[in-house]
Amino acid sequence: MKYLFVSYFSLLLLTGCVKRPSKDPVPSIEFIDFKTENSSIAKASFLLEYQDGDGNLFSPEENPTPNFICSFFYYNKLTGNFDPFITKVIFPDGSSLTDTFRITTSVRNPKDLDLSKKPIKGSIYIPLTQFRSSDTIKIFKYKMFMVDRAGNKSNIITTPSYTIN
Repeated sequence: MKYLFVSYFSLLLLTGCVKRPSKDPVPSIEFIDFKTENSSIAKASFLLEYQDGDGNLFSPEENPTPNFICSFFYYNKLTGNFDPFITKVIFPDGSSLTDTFRITTSVRNPKDLDLSKKPIKGSIYIPLTQFRSSDTIKIFKYKMFMVDRAGNKSNIITTPSYTIN
């Protein structure tokens, strides 16, 4: 009887320590790493961890839409703050729009991941072909989030600041 009690108690402890996947349909992301590459083109990549309770975080293969949105902030030496980099976009008809510089991309479904409305979690690697708005900006950071196919917006995460020479 004593061994049965000890075995039951041990099993209870082990199963109680296992973290169950979230069933929350609102995705969450966590920043893990940012790396730059030394090349003639300013390449970089993010490594993020994700969790989504209904498995619809990724953009579908057949109709990929941007679901990763990242805003660029530069260190303003005059104010001592990180300010959003403002850019002016000029359209073919001559009209323009002034807005924050953003990096958007479509993070697609990994081929080996079954997304049949069940909780998913893991790590994703997001390559960037342009990681800052100007070579003159040396100190910067990012704020980013993801949007799932149902329109649920994840938490907004902020990276540490980076200095590039």
